[in-house]
Amino acid sequence: MKVTKRYSHGLDVQYAFTWQKDLANGANSDTSYLTPNPPRINDVYNYAQNKQISGFSRPLVSLISINYRTPRMPGDNKDEGCLLGHQGWTWACSCAIRAAL
Repeated sequence: MKVTKRYSHGLDVQYAFTWQKDLANGANSDTSYLTPNPPRINDVYNYAQNKQISGFSRPLVSLISINYRTPRMPGDNKDEGCLLGHQGWTWACSCAIRAAL
């Protein structure tokens, strides 16, 4: 889901939310060191046992970003602005929040 709100004078805000489930075939790793969940032993004859929720998954992700574009300098014309870069600056800030269940 994504929501965008554009305010006046060059300010806009975006918010995105993602809800997902990441499945893995077999074990995430051969060892239990530095992995979020213990590995399962692969069974080639039982496919349903091999599928599991990945330990590296981030099921809930929330992202917010704010952009501000400064106004053009007074007296700038279009030709000089393209050549000299006086179209204004863009300032951006973003924050991502990820949760594991």
